[in-house]
Amino acid sequence: MTNSPFDDLERPVWETGFDRDPRFRAALRIDPLLLAWNSTAPTLAK
Repeated sequence: MTNSPFDDLERPVWETGFDRDPRFRAALRIDPLLLAWNSTAPTLAK
């Protein structure tokens, strides 16, 4: 499972909280930082 902090539809789910399933580990997707810097950099500035 990967979580993208740069996905405007996905981010609110993680910010409001959720019941974690202990069978799965989470990973933060950072590839948008490398592949689309111009569109992700403003998100980091928020």
